[in-house]
Amino acid sequence: MRLFLLAATVLVFTTAPTSAAPVPPPPTAAELKKQIAVLETLIANKKLERDEAEFLAKVAAEEYERVRKAGAVRVRELGGTLIKPLRALEGKVAEAQAAARKAKEAATAAEQARDAAKDKLKAATDATEIADLKKKVAELETAATEKKEAAEKTQTALKAAVEDVNKFTADAHAKVSEVQKAADAASLAAAAEIAKARAGVVKICDELDTAAIKLRRAKDQLADLGK
Repeated sequence: MRLFLLAATVLVFTTAPTSAAPVPPPPTAAELKKQIAVLETLIANKKLERDEAEFLAKVAAEEYERVRKAGAVRVRELGGTLIKPLRALEGKVAEAQAAARKAKEAATAAEQARDAAKDKLKAATDATEIADLKKKVAELETAATEKKEAAEKTQTALKAAVEDVNKFTADAHAKVSEVQKAADAASLAAAAEIAKARAGVVKICDELDTAAIKLRRAKDQLADLGK
């Protein structure tokens, strides 16, 4: 029994918690005054940094607007330089369409005249009339062939004019797209600078708030010491 009590006593003493670390003494008035002076200097400097950061953010915003407007102007000016030649090519297409329509009508009329002469030839019985009609049919056949070939040429010209418009339009779109992409990239870069500048302002304001809290706490502590 004595051995058990002795062992229990030893266990209690060996497992007893160690004493807590000593609490540091509160700062003295001199220390608080020094801390206040440091914080006031820090806050003054941070306010200057904040003002500079806000100025830089404003400059970044103005630069963004300048870049954005400049990009829009470049795109608009490029579009303006491309409109005139495009309208000229479209005018050629309109002319080619009119020529093709006119040539097709002439070819159709020539074929109709030839066919009418052939029908007369079939119905003719007089030898002299038959000879005249054969000659006329041959002439009309030649004329119809020439008109058909002319109509085909106008169709080829129309197709070429349309291809010119399509090619010019595709090239113009590529040029405008390239300039637009460059303008968008410049705007994005300028916007990133705005975000960076504004983040700097927020960071400095947070640091100012933290320093102000510390300063207020130090002044309160100093006031308590004076009571």
